[in-house]
Amino acid sequence: MKKRIILLGPPCSGKSTLSREIMKEISIPQISIGSILRKHIKEDTELGKRVKQYVEKGELVPDDMIAKLIEKRLLNPDCQNGFILDGFPRNLSQVKILEDISKRNSFSIDAVINLKIPDEVVVKRVEGRRCCEDCGAKYNLFDNPPKNEKCDLCDGVLVKSRDEDTKEVALKRLKDFQEKTIPAIGYLEKKGLVKTYENYDLKTLGEDVLRYLNGEKNKGMKDMANRDRRFLEKMHQCVALENRGRKSKLVFEDR
Repeated sequence: MKKRIILLGPPCSGKSTLSREIMKEISIPQISIGSILRKHIKEDTELGKRVKQYVEKGELVPDDMIAKLIEKRLLNPDCQNGFILDGFPRNLSQVKILEDISKRNSFSIDAVINLKIPDEVVVKRVEGRRCCEDCGAKYNLFDNPPKNEKCDLCDGVLVKSRDEDTKEVALKRLKDFQEKTIPAIGYLEKKGLVKTYENYDLKTLGEDVLRYLNGEKNKGMKDMANRDRRFLEKMHQCVALENRGRKSKLVFEDR
């Protein structure tokens, strides 16, 4: 099974949701650079103060800062059997950084999951992100709204998940993704590591990806294979009957 995994995609494409689905089935940690950086910002560390300047502008944090954080995290004991890198690497420079880290520490990446959604959906999801002020429950006004205007769990007030969840910042991040991350995905595709999911349903995406990580065909491909097998079996039956001089009245199943 593939256990050293990279998840890539534009903002709000479902990377974190997919990570949680994978973590339910495989005992490996999710490593989110965004979460690590937000932790530093919240704790007001020296690094956090520097990072905050970039985040508030909607800009990517410099690679030298990211490199130190990611290597330190990957060397933790809980990563020995695998990990999920959520949103890293985001550019060709970071791909090279990860390749250097993997060489130094004798491991390799098994799979890169690439999630594709339309730009307009990204903007709507970013603008629609909300969380409960009291319990922290997450919602999205676009595709996962609360039943009422308040939290379904505790009736708390819903606020924007992040200050930078604006249309302007979303468009800036999309531009960065297209200019920097897509070339990185192209580089990884040439190495045969990338599996792309497009026009997917978030409710079934986790199951599809887990089948892929397990080396299985997805359900659609299995159904097609079964139909092809039944079609061939009926063909063989007809040929056998005709060879015995009978007229076959078998009706071929529509493929």
